[in-house]
Amino acid sequence: MLRRLVLFLGVVAAGILPAGGATGRLPAVRLKTLTGFQGPALDSCSPRKRCVTVYVSPGCGYCRSAVPTLRRMRDELRFKGVGVRFVVGGGTAPDIRRFAEKFGSDTLLDVKGLVPVSGYPTLWVTDRRGVVLRTRQGASEKAERLAAWAVAP
Repeated sequence: MLRRLVLFLGVVAAGILPAGGATGRLPAVRLKTLTGFQGPALDSCSPRKRCVTVYVSPGCGYCRSAVPTLRRMRDELRFKGVGVRFVVGGGTAPDIRRFAEKFGSDTLLDVKGLVPVSGYPTLWVTDRRGVVLRTRQGASEKAERLAAWAVAP
């Protein structure tokens, strides 16, 4: 736990990830997908102009209850040309894999805790270069409202 906190504080200080809504960049981390393939780097969402990265944990009861909302949000954003990727971490490898199945085969697995987060779920909206445009924790709203939040200027 201390290692994750030190890593998180280091990347916030370096401007890689935002703290408290400040802008930054997602890390250039490439995680494996549920199917074992190398996923895209988190710091890029090309060819799309905007992406939403959703980080969830199998040990988070709130994340488990938000699965239908987050999946609907993904479907809503797909029609608006916004890419959505799910990252599952913060648990044991078997739990992470089981929970990732709820989001699909392209779900990214953060088994080693490479992406620093301060809570679950965390959502980042980024531009095609990985610059964070906005951040939020939680997904208590309806999918349509989350999608509207993600595409707002």
